[in-house]
Order: sequence, then C-alpha cells, then structure tokens
Amino acid sequence: GEYYPKHAILMPTVAEPFFLLLGYDGLLLFNVIMMLLGAGLSLAILSRQGRPGEAPDGIAVPLVVLLVYLSPAVREHAYSFSNDVFSAALFLAGLWSLQRRSPLIGGLLWGATVWTKPVHLLAVGLAGLPFLVGWLRSHDQRALLRSAAGFLGVVALQMIVNGLWFGSPFVTSYDRILVRSNGALGMASARDAFNTSYSAGLDKLLFSHKYGILPGFPLLWLTPLGLLALAWRRAWWPLVSSLAAITGLLAVYGRYDYPDERFAFVFLIFALVPLVALFEVGEQAVTGAWATLTARLQ
Repeated sequence: GEYYPKHAILMPTVAEPFFLLLGYDGLLLFNVIMMLLGAGLSLAILSRQGRPGEAPDGIAVPLVVLLVYLSPAVREHAYSFSNDVFSAALFLAGLWSLQRRSPLIGGLLWGATVWTKPVHLLAVGLAGLPFLVGWLRSHDQRALLRSAAGFLGVVALQMIVNGLWFGSPFVTSYDRILVRSNGALGMASARDAFNTSYSAGLDKLLFSHKYGILPGFPLLWLTPLGLLALAWRRAWWPLVSSLAAITGLLAVYGRYDYPDERFAFVFLIFALVPLVALFEVGEQAVTGAWATLTARLQ
C-alpha cells in the first residue's frame, strides 16, 4: 500500500517552502507565524465586531487578546507543527475576509478550514450564519454565490483527493490511521475513538493539568461571566453563537479518548467575544467610578 499523512495534506503543502529553505526549523517558524497570525487576526476581527470601520474604544480588545495568547497552551503549541494552529489561522483569515467584504476569499479559506479538520464545519457554520442572513436580507446574491463557490470548490477538491487516495469522497485520512498492535500493522479510524463517558471525558478535556482547556487558557475561567455580560447588553446573537460553539466543542470532544487543549484553537474566537464584553463592562465601571470620584474631589 501507499502511505499518506494522517492530517490533511494542505498544511505540509503550504509549509513546503519553509522546509525547503530551513529544514525542520522552517516548520517551527511556519507554526510560530501561524500562531502570530491567529493573534493578529483575532485582534482585527474583535476590533471590528459591531463597529465596522471603527477603531475599538478602550483597551478591552487588545488586553483580552494579549492575555489569551500569553496562555500556557499557546506557548506549548507554538513550539510545534500543529494542524490545529494552522486551521485556526485559516478560519480567522476567512472570517476577517468576510468582514472586509471579500466573500470569495472568505469562502476559499473556510473551505480549507474544513479540509484541515471536518469537525471545524461547526465553527464555520456558526460564524457564517450572520453573513448569510445579511446577504439574504440585502438580496446580495453575488456575495452569497461567490462565498459558496469558494467554499464548495475547496470541499469538492478535498472529496476528489479522498476518492483518489482512500476510495471514497467521504473517507478521510482520519479513517485510515496506521497503527501497530501486537507487532502487526493495522488501520484504525478516529471515528472509533469516542468511547469515554461524558463525565470522565469532560473532566479531562476541561480540567486536566496536562491536556485541559482551562489550565491551558486560564482566562477562559471568566467565560461564564462574559456570557452574562453579553446577556446584560442584550447582544443575543453573540451570546447564542458563543454558547453554541462552546457546547459543540464539548459535545464533540467530551467523549474523545485523546482530549487536548489544542482542539480549542479554532473555537477560541467564540470565547473571546464574551470576554471582551466582560472587560468592556468592567472598564466602563472603573471609568465611571473614577470620574465620579474625581468630580467629588474637585
């Protein structure tokens, strides 16, 4: 038989120039660039959230992005060659492109996101729904068709590759994982690795010192308060989409036998939105209290 990468061929293809120039150090450099790109895109996306074309007020957005990207999980996975880091950069670049009214590029990048890991279709669907509703309301068929063409074009290419390599467009490299058992080579599928109970799986996924999302991203402990801040502001769609993304992430990986904090990278933006809301509420409260105090002292 023939051997193919376990993860999608997309990342090693894009990173090939770095490897040719610098060898394995080039792959580490590529991963660091993807991580920095994710941080920069998160800052750009959140700065435009709800205020298209305007600069963000206050320090909430840059402070939240800085604190999250200084997390232990970021330091851990920056020194790596991570498909999840790459996929997060693609996803955020697609979201930023759609914010910038480039639907074709956004669709292409989101198609590539799904190619890197099919489960990321959940993040694409939740982030894309507001754009879809906006295009339908404004009767902007051109933007809708351009984004759909970009997305479906990449998905079709992925299905062709799957068919050529694995015999079916719906079979991916995750269904043909090479394993060794009792000295003999065999194949396993990631679909068969969801055997853990939710109670044990969620405990490990969220709280494990080595693999847990919350120890890896400590600021995410404040996410419930951020969701309350969104509700207090009556920002219903950000609230619903953040809740849906977090619930989807936990539902998918809560039973996975090999949980890891890196699975959260693509979904981080859905947690950053409520965190920014919380920090903005706090900043407004502090600013108001300071103004009141200085007024009384004068």
